[in-house]
Amino acid sequence: MIIWLASYPRSGNTFLRMLLHHSCGFKTYSTYNDPLFDQLGATDAVGQERLSAPLEELAKAPETYLVKTHDLPTDKSPAIYVVRDGRDSLVSLARYLLSFERKPSMMKTIKEMLGIDNFSTVLEELIIKKEHYGGWNDHVLTWLHRD
Repeated sequence: MIIWLASYPRSGNTFLRMLLHHSCGFKTYSTYNDPLFDQLGATDAVGQERLSAPLEELAKAPETYLVKTHDLPTDKSPAIYVVRDGRDSLVSLARYLLSFERKPSMMKTIKEMLGIDNFSTVLEELIIKKEHYGGWNDHVLTWLHRD
């Protein structure tokens, strides 16, 4: 069984996972397997485990898997949805995307994806385009109003 730990990016999902790990001893998983956590040595702090099987198999398993996602829902599995003020999430996401300027290949990907490279423009495009995660408002509503 999967329980989604869902949120729009930069809304506190990792913080929730740390709380669940340190207060309750729960291990969590991610649809992305977050290689950045391994690189930063943060895997233990977050309590992250690598997915041991495809999500379809884990959904049918008798054990419970707490799985982080920023994607829109694709099934009816239960979810804990983390909400942060959309203005704060979008500002944080814009800063996060621009932090990859030190990694030319990542910054090139961001420029190609959004066609931009400065904070004001990145933030404006995140607000207007709503491409990758459906925009903050649509993301929240899609998770809250699933049947």
